[in-house]
Amino acid sequence: MPTVIKGQSTSPEVIAKLKDEDRPVLLSFSCGKDSIAAWIALEDAGIDVVPVYMYIVPNLPFVEKQLSYFESKFGKRIHRFPHASFYRLVGCGVFQAPERISIIERAQIPVIDYAHIWGAVRDHLGMQDCWVADGVRAADSIVRRASFVKHGVMKKSSMKVSPIADWLKAEVYEAIERRGIDLPIDYEIFGRSFDGIDRRFTEPMREHLPKDYAVLKEWFPMIEADIVRWGSYDMSTSASAGSYTDRAKAERERFELATDSEFWAAFCFKDERDLERFRSMTGISEGFVSGIELRDKTASLKPEKPKRGFAKRCIANPAKENPLDSVEYTDDLEADSRSEAMALYRAFVSGRQMRPVKNAIDSDLWICAAFRSREDKEGYLRDWGLTKYGDKYIDASAWMRSL
Repeated sequence: MPTVIKGQSTSPEVIAKLKDEDRPVLLSFSCGKDSIAAWIALEDAGIDVVPVYMYIVPNLPFVEKQLSYFESKFGKRIHRFPHASFYRLVGCGVFQAPERISIIERAQIPVIDYAHIWGAVRDHLGMQDCWVADGVRAADSIVRRASFVKHGVMKKSSMKVSPIADWLKAEVYEAIERRGIDLPIDYEIFGRSFDGIDRRFTEPMREHLPKDYAVLKEWFPMIEADIVRWGSYDMSTSASAGSYTDRAKAERERFELATDSEFWAAFCFKDERDLERFRSMTGISEGFVSGIELRDKTASLKPEKPKRGFAKRCIANPAKENPLDSVEYTDDLEADSRSEAMALYRAFVSGRQMRPVKNAIDSDLWICAAFRSREDKEGYLRDWGLTKYGDKYIDASAWMRSL
């Protein structure tokens, strides 16, 4: 029996309204089971579906393979556009290596939200007045059910609709099985559809999809720090026992750890000599190290009284050109968006510095330390008096000279 959403139309009623309007419906397609079911439900009603996939990074092999599979099963081309998270992650330097920061600053990547992207997609496809459908269901969580009750299943102001909002999981699987469609590999290795670059996705990807992991790491070189962190620390919290307050606190702590993006620091070196000196002094040879190991390996190096003072942080900017200046724009938003992404990618992979560089924090020679949390990292930097050398990107060459 479908979920009852107070004050809202049922899925058959919603789909009938869409059918009566007699116009295409855009589908936010994630390759996940719910968006597959939404596509089936709309198509079964005779509604023309125009599917759109939004990528976190372009050209992930397993994603492209899955999109091709669904294109063959439904007989429809799936349009590909960048996800808002692509601009946020790259523009904010999430999991980025130090040598890329000046490139990102020159690119001047704007903050782009979902409304902006969908507005541009609608204009590009000539579907300004069409609904955008998704596979969101009330049964997934209390929060989603409450959102439907408050905001509606059909949101006229944003033209968003959830045509299977009251479906249960069994109905989703029945529809997919009836159409003879295989679920994507996401559910086998992630337990859900792929939609992030944190350890939930990167660790299984490294094991089961090494080529895809390599592509993702080319975009976000420091993602391995998250895997190192979770493998080196006890990141679990006891949420199965105790009072409701204790369980809520444990859940809050687990969420804060999972979403903490400031847990790592890159120790940067101006040249190979400084890097080799650090390695010989500490015995750290790998590119990624846990905060536990870093503390252990550097304990004997700590001077009795750290030097005081502040260091200027000047970003070397030898080339003023915006990497996006190389893009030759057309009237094809889909192609132009991909061209922008690939222009950034080319700048990243070709932007390695000639050494010695002016500033160590612009160097592609670094060792990344993964701490348990932001507080753990900041505590280490304070203990060593390293805050004068940087926060996320540490001038390790200057640090070595002080020892």
